[in-house]
Amino acid sequence: MRRVLLEPLLHFFLIGSLFFVVYYLTRDDVVVPESDGDLRVRMDDVERLSALWTERWKRPPAPAELRGIVNDFVREEVLYREALALGLEENDVIVRRRLAQKITFLTQDLAAQMEPSEEELRSWFSENIVLYEEEPLLSFTHIYFNEDDRGSRAESDASGLLDELTAADVVPERAPERGDRFMLRYDYQDVTPFEIRREFGSAFGDAVVELAPGRWHGPIRSGYGVHLVRVHRHTDAEAPNFEEVRDRVEGDWLYEQNKLVDKTYVDALREKYNVTLDDEVQALLSSEGDA
Repeated sequence: MRRVLLEPLLHFFLIGSLFFVVYYLTRDDVVVPESDGDLRVRMDDVERLSALWTERWKRPPAPAELRGIVNDFVREEVLYREALALGLEENDVIVRRRLAQKITFLTQDLAAQMEPSEEELRSWFSENIVLYEEEPLLSFTHIYFNEDDRGSRAESDASGLLDELTAADVVPERAPERGDRFMLRYDYQDVTPFEIRREFGSAFGDAVVELAPGRWHGPIRSGYGVHLVRVHRHTDAEAPNFEEVRDRVEGDWLYEQNKLVDKTYVDALREKYNVTLDDEVQALLSSEGDA
C-alpha cells in the first residue's frame, strides 16, 4: 500500500488518460464523424461488429444479418447523437448514474492492473492479521431458569443454586436437571462466539467468552431467561500461516487498492471542478451530522 500512496499523482493521471483514449478508440460503438453532423461507418466498424456477433453466436453473420447489424448500429448512433443534441441526458438520474458507473468501472480496471509484491502482501497480512484469525472455540454447559414459570424468583433461584454448587464437596461438571427444561441444548462442544451469540443473543455470548473455565458462573441473562454456565474448555484464536491464506490476502489487498485508486481519482476531480458547498448546505449537513 505504501508504494501506491507514494507514487506520483501525475503518473496516475497519465496512465488514466491513456486508458480512456484506448477505451474510446476500441469500444464497440465508436463511429468517427467526418465533420459535425456526419456519420461515417468504416469497414473497421463493420469488421468489429461482425467479430462481436461471431463471438456471441459462434458463427459469422449471414449477409442479411450483417445488414441488420449495421442498420441497428446506425440507428443507435443517430438516436444517441440526437439525444445529446437535445440535451436529454441533462437532469436524467439514470443516465448520470450510468455514466458515473462507467467511469468507476474504468478506474477499477486500472486498479486491477496492479500486482502486489510478496513484501507488500506480507506487510498487509501483518497489519491486518485480525481479519484472518480463526475464532476461539468454547465448550460449555448451562443450567436454565425459566422466567415465565419462576417470575422474579428466576435470578435469585439461580444465585442460590450457584452458592450451593460452589460450596459442594464435589462440584458437578454439568447439572441441567437442577434447573428448568430448555428448548435447545444444554451442552455445547467447540462452538465459536458467533454461534453462541446467534443462539443465545449478544449479551450472553459476550459474557460467556470472558468466563474462566473450570467453575460455575452466573446468573447470566439471555433472550430465553437466566442461566448458570460452566465453561469446560476455551481454545484461543490462532493466527493463521501466511501461506494458508495468501489468496485471501491478495484479494483483500487488491480490493483496498481499488478503493484507494477510486478515492484518489475522485478527490482529484473534486479539486479539478472546485467543488464548494453553499453556506446553507454546509449548515444543513453539519446539523444533520450532529443529530
